[in-house]
Parts: sequence; structure tokens; C-alpha cells
Amino acid sequence: MDVRTRRVRSDGARLAVREYGPAGGPVLVLVHGYPDEQSVWEPVAGILAARFRVVTYDVRGAGGSSRPAGPGRTAWSTWPATCAR
Repeated sequence: MDVRTRRVRSDGARLAVREYGPAGGPVLVLVHGYPDEQSVWEPVAGILAARFRVVTYDVRGAGGSSRPAGPGRTAWSTWPATCAR
């Protein structure tokens, strides 16, 4: 399975991102919960990658992602912009 990894800077944090499946396919973003990491999605991403461009990432402060400095920097209000990147 083709897995692409990269780092994305978002609002003061560096996020660890993995992409599975065809680059031009419909996008499906899978977000893990606390205290997990994006690796919990690997078995599912492998199946979905046949039809979708699957994007998983470590949320701020988890796994390979950093935690931005300052209060309120991990607010849910920043989440839509993070996913758009």
C-alpha cells in the first residue's frame, strides 16, 4: 500500500500527516481520539484507500505532532482550518 507522510504547519503546531490511496480520489479525513495516535486508523485506512484518498494525522500534542505554546492554542475552533491544509 502506498503511504505518503509529511509535516504540516498549522497555527503554531507541526502536524504529522499520512495519506493513503489515490491522490486524486475523494478525500476522507480520519481523526483519532484521546489518548491515541493516527496509527489506530492504519487497518481501516488500508481498506478505504481502494476508493478514497484517506488522510490521518496526529492531533496537536499527540504522537508525532507538536503542541503549540500558549493557552487556547488547541481549541476546537482551529480544527477546520487544520483539516483544510
